[in-house]
Amino acid sequence: RTVKIKPGSWTENKFLNLLKRHDVKMELVMKRPSTMSGKPYDEYMLSDGLYKIIQAELEKIRGA
Repeated sequence: RTVKIKPGSWTENKFLNLLKRHDVKMELVMKRPSTMSGKPYDEYMLSDGLYKIIQAELEKIRGA
């Protein structure tokens, strides 16, 4: 699953804190920075398993 988040935003900060609360090792999360892709957002690639675990909380963050 790919999560697209504007770099340096409140949403990104909340997303990163969410991953920390679930003890996700950041070195295992693939990130494609906006500077590399030329897009206005960073792309975080998550496994389906991790996505299912954090999906409800992630939707609250993205919907806020």
